Amino acid sequence: MRVMLAEDDPDIQETLAALLRDEGFTVDACSNGQEAMTLGLNHDYHAVILDPGLPIFSGEQVLARWRERGRRFPVIVVTGTRYMREDVRNLIRLGMSHYTQKPVADLGILIEWVKSFANGDHGGGDTLVHGEIVIGVQDEVVRYKGRRVTLSRNEFLVLLELVRAAGSPLTVRMLASRCFADDTGAKDLDIGTYVKRIREKFGAQVIVRAGAARGYVLA
Repeated sequence: MRVMLAEDDPDIQETLAALLRDEGFTVDACSNGQEAMTLGLNHDYHAVILDPGLPIFSGEQVLARWRERGRRFPVIVVTGTRYMREDVRNLIRLGMSHYTQKPVADLGILIEWVKSFANGDHGGGDTLVHGEIVIGVQDEVVRYKGRRVTLSRNEFLVLLELVRAAGSPLTVRMLASRCFADDTGAKDLDIGTYVKRIREKFGAQVIVRAGAARGYVLA
């Protein structure tokens, strides 16, 4: 299986490339956005590790071009920059498959993510990831710590919006309007029930209260 490693820090690139090759991957390593863009447009990859802080073209520019040209391989974004929430949301909109920050606490976990995507367990562009929660947007399949979790349609919509919010608290009214469009009113009162059910299935601390308006946010 073939993966791309687009990383401009030579030490990190060398370490990750060695780990990936130890797992049997063929690794195309590059250190700038121009090279990454060209590789992605001319080759098929089972997975890509992408640093958004690349020189010449940023990771966001590279990802946007790939998706515009129909390149659908899974992209794992690994950044040392403290990203604003809107930046993370933009990466999700562009088709990012997974996101983590440097320093990566456990490189072995990152390699497992690469293996998972490379083996086709999750589709690039149609998959959202938050920690150990993986959401298939199109098929509405949700997995947590590798196991499938069954949610009602409304529970799925609430969880999906919290993942899309990328760490920004959402009030009850915001969740109701985003999840149920014009069907609000009584739905405002139901949000707490859906949150309670999600907590029962994922753990009490998966959703916490935060923000001045005491909205809900994924931990």
